[in-house]
Amino acid sequence: MTYPQTATPNQTAAPVGLKRPGTLLALVVVGALSAVSALIGAIYLISNAGPIGEAMLNEILASDPSSLGLDSEMEALASLSGGEITDLKTALVDFGMWDTVLATATATVSLKGILVVVFSLPLLLWSLLAINGALYARILYTISAVFGLFANLAVVNDTLPAMARVTSGIAMAAIVLTVVLCWLPANGRFAKARKLAR
Repeated sequence: MTYPQTATPNQTAAPVGLKRPGTLLALVVVGALSAVSALIGAIYLISNAGPIGEAMLNEILASDPSSLGLDSEMEALASLSGGEITDLKTALVDFGMWDTVLATATATVSLKGILVVVFSLPLLLWSLLAINGALYARILYTISAVFGLFANLAVVNDTLPAMARVTSGIAMAAIVLTVVLCWLPANGRFAKARKLAR
């Protein structure tokens, strides 16, 4: 005697005509935009670190030289020169300190660009891997987004050129939108249905 076989709950038939939701496509596109926008600004910063660092340094010297933390050095230079220093840049050049201060400003600009690159590349990877709604990719994007936001915030809040601030601002907005898209119910349902269809 034969008995009819019944399907266990894990062996249900795969859904017919499984269609990727538009929210998942939006997640991939906006996630890629977040990374590409940040990378454009970062490459600009790294490739122009010297001129940007010098411009920032000149602006700081003109507006708030005490923020450089050179107060004690300037007092020492004033006593060596026998008077008060009126032009800080000239004094730094005359006493051989300009190159050191400029190198520090240039390194700061480069470091910000490098940090944006380091924290934007994972965003690109995880957003592309989320094309099928994979839970791990959405979780890793969300975690990486926190670091990406802070890296871009460091650029937005600085006296860097407008191009770098705008690209980082776009990246930040896209990162937040992508995190929201990661956790829309349609994406989770698609990922579960896809897993069942295997």
